[in-house]
Amino acid sequence: MSTSDGINEIVIVDDSPADLAVLQRILSRAGYGVRTCRNGGVALRSIQRKPPALILFDAKMPDMDGYEVCRRLQADEQTHDIPVIFISVLGDEQAKLAGFQAGGADYVNKPFSEAEVLARVNAYMKLRQTQCALTRQNVELATVREQLEELVATRTMELAAANAHLVAEIADHQQAEEMLRENERMLSQLKKAIETTGIGITITDTTGKIIYTNPADAQMHGYTINELIGQPAHIFTAPEYRHPFRQTNNDELIFQDWRRERPNMRRDGSLFPAKLTSNPIYDTHKLLIGTVTVCEDISEQKQMEQALRESEERLHNIVQNMPILCDAFDQHGVALFWNKECERVTGYTAEEIVNNPNALELLAPDPEYRAQVIAQLNALGHQYRDWELEIRRKDGEKRVIAWSNISRDCPLPGWWSWGVGVDVTTRKQAEEELQRAKDDLEAANAQLQELNAGKDKFFSIIAHDLKNPLNAFLSFADLLDRLDDYDKEKRKALFAQFRSTAEHLFALLDNLLTWARSQQGRIPYAPRPFPLTTLVAQVFDLVRPNADAKQIHLNNTIPRGLTVFADLDLLETVVRNLLTNAIKFTPLGGSVTIAAHENEATIEISVSDTGIGIAPDKAAMLFHIGAKTKQTGTAGEKGSGLGLILCKEFITRHGGTIGCESVVGQGSVFRFTLPKSRT
Repeated sequence: MSTSDGINEIVIVDDSPADLAVLQRILSRAGYGVRTCRNGGVALRSIQRKPPALILFDAKMPDMDGYEVCRRLQADEQTHDIPVIFISVLGDEQAKLAGFQAGGADYVNKPFSEAEVLARVNAYMKLRQTQCALTRQNVELATVREQLEELVATRTMELAAANAHLVAEIADHQQAEEMLRENERMLSQLKKAIETTGIGITITDTTGKIIYTNPADAQMHGYTINELIGQPAHIFTAPEYRHPFRQTNNDELIFQDWRRERPNMRRDGSLFPAKLTSNPIYDTHKLLIGTVTVCEDISEQKQMEQALRESEERLHNIVQNMPILCDAFDQHGVALFWNKECERVTGYTAEEIVNNPNALELLAPDPEYRAQVIAQLNALGHQYRDWELEIRRKDGEKRVIAWSNISRDCPLPGWWSWGVGVDVTTRKQAEEELQRAKDDLEAANAQLQELNAGKDKFFSIIAHDLKNPLNAFLSFADLLDRLDDYDKEKRKALFAQFRSTAEHLFALLDNLLTWARSQQGRIPYAPRPFPLTTLVAQVFDLVRPNADAKQIHLNNTIPRGLTVFADLDLLETVVRNLLTNAIKFTPLGGSVTIAAHENEATIEISVSDTGIGIAPDKAAMLFHIGAKTKQTGTAGEKGSGLGLILCKEFITRHGGTIGCESVVGQGSVFRFTLPKSRT
């Protein structure tokens, strides 16, 4: 059979080349035409462009899964009647159920059994080919009937015209003969169409005897055409279906239009289901001259209907006995279906739940919780997945069920919502225990990382930052032996450099020791109220020499009398470090400003500068001890990298926050908050 029209063609869709090769080999050897696709989108376009007779679809694929493609094919008038067989892993009952819900007709299991694949494919290909044949026969029947009606009407009109013409123009015999030949040609075409169609057609006269039957009708009933001519029409009717013809007072048979399905009898006495359509035939004077009856053998259609009923019964048994909960409710919330797993998990039998308007009260006895459940269900719109619902068993035990709605387009009348569920009580308990263990582990890990970062920072400073100034001291010691070789200006410069190195070493050691004491919890914390301007003035005195050396203007805009509640020593360290950093990274002639303002419960203090700014990636890591954010100042000043770490620790100890805003080339603003009072 040709595959050009798709009748013998099968489309296989699977993202596994190995599975595609196995299925293609099996089906090609069986004589089927095979098209293969490896993703859902390509398959959808290929099928819509050229519909096949059957589709084998892997449900789980990237791009577009098999369920979505199946739903789109079902919604397409051109492809909705193509059977879809899903490919699933053996034992994956939930995938099979989802495939049926999406519109699939059947499934085959992986790994493939050639016998099983061919059995299922052959069955559906036969059904599909039969369906296509029936469709073609219906089209042919409709065409024949239309042709019959058209030709009869045409013949009637032409004969009337011919008769009128013969009466009026008896001399024009040649034209009449031409018209007659045309009519004969048309009748010949009609006869050819009737004799070549696969639908049985029989014409009887007004006495009920057969005067014409086509080859399809004779073959369908096991006779030859000659054997049927002159026989009564009820020769095809089983004895139990025969009945006398209704007659008028003049013993004329009464004929009328009728359609019915009933068994027809063959010559050997066997019966087959038939669809019959009968219509009376009238001549041009509207006088009854007989009937035409069309007969279709619908044996395969009936077999398909029986197979469908058996498939539905098998599906019901699967759903009833599958190891997951399955239920169905009407639009009023009354249960219509309750499978055996529902009975096992809840302890309530189907007799206790189905059609019980109080079933929800049994499963959720707490009215407040039940109202919440109904509200959530309405909010979800009956379209949900893995909705976890706590129910109460008949023995009082609480269970957690993960429900998933399958569809509101339920397979049975009255089923408004159909869903499946899994008892996840044990899993939820394990997840909670696992989450607690995970939280404890993450906290311990974070603490360990912080300690490791601190250790690394400590050793880095000892190994590198202390090494440089100590080497400088050794160099100065060597210079002292040759001090007389230098003039006064050179000695003055050397002494200034020596002092700068000593100050840097002192600041480094001070921060290092302060940070070490902080890590060991040895820094006392004694907050008290005091005026902020007094502390800032003291710190300005400490940092002013460095600011004057770079001609940097220091601004204090803090309102007089502003009081903070803080530890004086810790806050002094914070302000000193922030001001020192601002001076370090501000070029010659810039400015540094400290300001403060009150909020409802806190005081926000800011230190801003007109310096070089900080890149965004570095600004985000300034307060992380493990980050490498050290940078040389605008005059070559060095630092330990601990100053901002201390600031964060001390501000956090006060219950405040600290952060930075910076624009490269324009400057930076560091802000932190302190409580206004003890409360």
